[in-house]
Amino acid sequence: MAENEVSSLDHNHPLYLQDRDTPGLVLIPIKLTGPENYALWSRAMKLALRGKSKLGFVNGSCVKARYKGELVEQWEKCNAIVLSWIGSTVSNELMPSIVYASDARKVWNNFQERFDRSNLTRIYHLWTEIATMRQGTDSVMS
Repeated sequence: MAENEVSSLDHNHPLYLQDRDTPGLVLIPIKLTGPENYALWSRAMKLALRGKSKLGFVNGSCVKARYKGELVEQWEKCNAIVLSWIGSTVSNELMPSIVYASDARKVWNNFQERFDRSNLTRIYHLWTEIATMRQGTDSVMS
């Protein structure tokens, strides 16, 4: 019965794997190198993952806790495949971020925090604001 759960998955189900959905598959020709190409890489990967019905593994809509029985193992398998797909599209310097990871969502979020220029701009503005407020406090204290 448990095998039937996996074998009866619809081709649009996030846990469905096609024969060609293998760990070494390169979904996009772009290698993530850092903030300079994160936006392009991220957009291309999202499109490719959506086409494979695996976007939920990086955006958080397909979580392991939703599944029971044989489908938990199928989730683990799909998550490993998505991690390998991400790994095949990043520079060698970024591979350690993926090799020891257990969750594609965490890797995705880590890259977003590190490389998304809109996040970097926001961080810069927050630090500037904090520094300005601190200078104002220091002059009042003097």
